[in-house]
Amino acid sequence: MNTQELLDPKSWAERTFGRVQLHDMRRTRRAVQAASNLAENPLGSLPAQMQTWKETKALYRLLDEPDVTFAALMQPHFHQTREQALSSPVVLLVQDTTDIDLSHRHKISGVGQIGNERGRGFFVQTVLAVRPQTREVLGCMAQEPFVRVPAPQGEQRHQRRVSGSPRN
Repeated sequence: MNTQELLDPKSWAERTFGRVQLHDMRRTRRAVQAASNLAENPLGSLPAQMQTWKETKALYRLLDEPDVTFAALMQPHFHQTREQALSSPVVLLVQDTTDIDLSHRHKISGVGQIGNERGRGFFVQTVLAVRPQTREVLGCMAQEPFVRVPAPQGEQRHQRRVSGSPRN
Protein backbone atom coordinates (compact mmCIF):
# COMPACT_ATOMS: atom_id res chain seq x y z
CA MET A 1 0.00 0.00 0.00
CA ASN A 2 1.46 3.35 -0.93
CA THR A 3 1.62 6.28 1.47
CA GLN A 4 -1.18 8.24 -0.25
CA GLU A 5 -3.61 5.33 0.20
CA LEU A 6 -2.66 5.08 3.88
CA LEU A 7 -3.19 8.78 4.46
CA ASP A 8 -6.57 8.91 2.71
CA PRO A 9 -9.18 7.54 5.15
CA LYS A 10 -11.58 6.44 2.40
CA SER A 11 -8.89 4.53 0.46
CA TRP A 12 -7.54 2.95 3.62
CA ALA A 13 -11.01 1.89 4.82
CA GLU A 14 -11.94 0.43 1.44
CA ARG A 15 -8.69 -1.51 1.18
CA THR A 16 -8.83 -2.72 4.79
CA PHE A 17 -12.54 -3.55 5.15
CA GLY A 18 -13.88 -3.73 1.59
CA ARG A 19 -13.62 -7.53 1.50
CA VAL A 20 -15.08 -8.22 4.93
CA GLN A 21 -17.68 -11.03 4.87
CA LEU A 22 -20.67 -9.93 6.94
CA HIS A 23 -23.36 -11.86 5.00
CA ASP A 24 -24.81 -8.68 3.49
CA MET A 25 -23.14 -6.11 1.23
CA ARG A 26 -24.93 -3.30 3.07
CA ARG A 27 -23.12 -4.32 6.24
CA THR A 28 -19.79 -4.30 4.39
CA ARG A 29 -20.51 -0.81 3.03
CA ARG A 30 -21.47 0.35 6.52
CA ALA A 31 -18.23 -1.11 7.98
CA VAL A 32 -16.14 0.67 5.32
CA GLN A 33 -17.97 3.97 5.90
CA ALA A 34 -17.60 3.67 9.70
CA ALA A 35 -13.88 2.88 9.41
CA SER A 36 -13.40 5.88 7.14
CA ASN A 37 -15.22 8.14 9.62
CA LEU A 38 -13.18 6.76 12.53
CA ALA A 39 -9.92 7.34 10.63
CA GLU A 40 -10.89 10.91 9.73
CA ASN A 41 -11.35 11.84 13.40
CA PRO A 42 -9.48 9.25 15.52
CA LEU A 43 -9.59 11.32 18.73
CA GLY A 44 -13.27 12.22 18.53
CA SER A 45 -16.13 10.64 20.41
CA LEU A 46 -18.18 8.10 18.49
CA PRO A 47 -21.01 10.61 17.80
CA ALA A 48 -18.43 13.15 16.58
CA GLN A 49 -16.78 10.54 14.37
CA MET A 50 -20.06 9.35 12.84
CA GLN A 51 -21.16 13.01 12.44
CA THR A 52 -24.92 12.42 12.83
CA TRP A 53 -27.08 10.60 15.35
CA LYS A 54 -28.51 8.49 12.50
CA GLU A 55 -25.02 7.29 11.52
CA THR A 56 -24.12 6.63 15.17
CA LYS A 57 -27.24 4.49 15.66
CA ALA A 58 -26.54 2.68 12.38
CA LEU A 59 -23.06 1.77 13.62
CA TYR A 60 -24.45 0.50 16.93
CA ARG A 61 -26.98 -1.64 14.99
CA LEU A 62 -24.18 -2.99 12.78
CA LEU A 63 -22.01 -3.90 15.77
CA ASP A 64 -24.99 -5.60 17.43
CA GLU A 65 -25.39 -8.07 14.54
CA PRO A 66 -24.25 -11.61 15.46
CA ASP A 67 -22.24 -11.94 12.21
CA VAL A 68 -20.29 -8.75 12.89
CA THR A 69 -17.48 -9.96 15.11
CA PHE A 70 -13.92 -8.85 15.75
CA ALA A 71 -12.69 -11.93 13.86
CA ALA A 72 -14.92 -11.21 10.85
CA LEU A 73 -13.89 -7.55 10.69
CA MET A 74 -10.17 -8.28 11.03
CA GLN A 75 -9.94 -11.34 8.74
CA PRO A 76 -9.30 -9.38 5.50
CA HIS A 77 -6.60 -7.29 7.20
CA PHE A 78 -4.87 -10.38 8.64
CA HIS A 79 -4.98 -12.01 5.19
CA GLN A 80 -3.59 -8.90 3.47
CA THR A 81 -0.78 -8.65 6.05
CA ARG A 82 0.17 -12.33 5.60
CA GLU A 83 0.29 -11.92 1.80
CA GLN A 84 2.62 -8.93 2.13
CA ALA A 85 4.79 -10.77 4.66
CA LEU A 86 5.14 -13.79 2.37
CA SER A 87 6.38 -11.54 -0.45
CA SER A 88 9.19 -10.15 1.73
CA PRO A 89 12.54 -11.92 2.24
CA VAL A 90 12.68 -10.95 5.95
CA VAL A 91 9.83 -9.93 8.22
CA LEU A 92 9.97 -9.33 11.95
CA LEU A 93 6.95 -10.29 14.03
CA VAL A 94 6.81 -7.84 16.92
CA GLN A 95 4.57 -8.79 19.86
CA ASP A 96 3.04 -6.57 22.51
CA THR A 97 0.49 -7.19 25.24
CA THR A 98 -1.61 -4.21 26.24
CA ASP A 99 -3.91 -4.05 29.22
CA ILE A 100 -7.29 -2.42 28.75
CA ASP A 101 -8.23 -0.87 32.08
CA LEU A 102 -11.97 -0.83 32.72
CA SER A 103 -11.71 -0.34 36.48
CA HIS A 104 -13.91 2.76 36.31
CA ARG A 105 -16.72 0.70 34.67
CA HIS A 106 -18.12 -0.99 37.76
CA LYS A 107 -21.12 -2.65 36.08
CA ILE A 108 -19.23 -4.27 33.18
CA SER A 109 -18.99 -8.06 33.21
CA GLY A 110 -16.56 -10.48 31.59
CA VAL A 111 -13.42 -8.75 32.79
CA GLY A 112 -10.61 -10.00 34.99
CA GLN A 113 -7.78 -8.73 37.13
CA ILE A 114 -5.14 -6.49 35.59
CA GLY A 115 -2.22 -4.66 37.17
CA ASN A 116 -2.47 -4.61 40.92
CA GLU A 117 -5.21 -6.58 42.64
CA ARG A 118 -7.72 -3.74 42.22
CA GLY A 119 -7.48 -3.24 38.44
CA ARG A 120 -10.23 -4.71 36.25
CA GLY A 121 -10.12 -5.22 32.51
CA PHE A 122 -8.59 -7.49 29.89
CA PHE A 123 -5.47 -7.89 27.80
CA VAL A 124 -4.92 -7.67 24.06
CA GLN A 125 -1.94 -9.46 22.56
CA THR A 126 -0.97 -8.01 19.17
CA VAL A 127 1.59 -9.23 16.64
CA LEU A 128 2.73 -6.69 14.01
CA ALA A 129 4.60 -7.64 10.84
CA VAL A 130 7.48 -5.25 10.09
CA ARG A 131 10.01 -5.14 7.24
CA PRO A 132 13.28 -4.51 9.13
CA GLN A 133 15.14 -2.93 6.19
CA THR A 134 12.61 -0.12 5.74
CA ARG A 135 10.88 -0.29 9.16
CA GLU A 136 7.61 -0.48 7.24
CA VAL A 137 4.73 -1.87 9.29
CA LEU A 138 2.89 -4.29 7.03
CA GLY A 139 -0.02 -4.64 9.40
CA CYS A 140 -1.42 -6.74 12.16
CA MET A 141 -0.56 -10.43 11.81
CA ALA A 142 -2.63 -11.55 14.79
CA GLN A 143 -4.54 -10.06 17.67
CA GLU A 144 -6.06 -11.90 20.59
CA PRO A 145 -7.96 -10.46 23.54
CA PHE A 146 -7.89 -12.49 26.76
CA VAL A 147 -9.06 -12.24 30.34
CA ARG A 148 -6.89 -13.36 33.22
CA VAL A 149 -8.70 -16.20 35.00
CA PRO A 150 -8.52 -15.91 38.77
CA ALA A 151 -7.15 -18.82 40.79
CA PRO A 152 -9.73 -20.75 42.79
CA GLN A 153 -10.12 -19.58 46.39
CA GLY A 154 -7.30 -21.00 48.49
CA GLU A 155 -5.23 -22.38 45.59
CA GLN A 156 -1.53 -21.66 45.90
CA ARG A 157 1.02 -21.21 43.12
CA HIS A 158 2.70 -24.60 43.62
CA GLN A 159 -0.71 -26.34 43.43
CA ARG A 160 -1.45 -24.62 40.13
CA ARG A 161 1.91 -25.76 38.70
CA VAL A 162 1.27 -29.38 39.76
CA SER A 163 -2.26 -29.46 38.34
CA GLY A 164 -1.13 -27.88 35.05
CA SER A 165 -3.98 -25.38 35.24
CA PRO A 166 -3.55 -22.82 32.40
CA ARG A 167 -3.65 -19.45 34.15
CA ASN A 168 -2.00 -16.23 33.04
